[in-house]
Amino acid sequence: MEKSVKGTESFFCDDGFCMGIAYILSILKQDRQFESLHWWDAILRYHRTELASYKTEMATLNTKNKADLDRSEELTFKTKRILTAQAEFDQLFYAFQGARAFFKMDGSTEDDEVLVAV
Repeated sequence: MEKSVKGTESFFCDDGFCMGIAYILSILKQDRQFESLHWWDAILRYHRTELASYKTEMATLNTKNKADLDRSEELTFKTKRILTAQAEFDQLFYAFQGARAFFKMDGSTEDDEVLVAV
């Protein structure tokens, strides 16, 4: 998740971002609504679809042809990029799920839920 650009370090996400989102969702009681978006599933589905299309196209290429060889290298690069992005989103997912544990709601009904730090 760490990236270095021109000697400076940047992070795709850190615990503070996940903690903030989990806190806001908890305070506003929007956890169920967020889950109903199926955002994590959509990202996973998108990456899988892209990888499948690259794999299908690579299977049709003729490596003896210069243009196809160039396209094959491009698809290999894109595949690596998608795999890296998926690994980063997996880490974001795990950090977010961990952060949500701090803001679990305690209570039997939605109306009288109390925010409890675990």
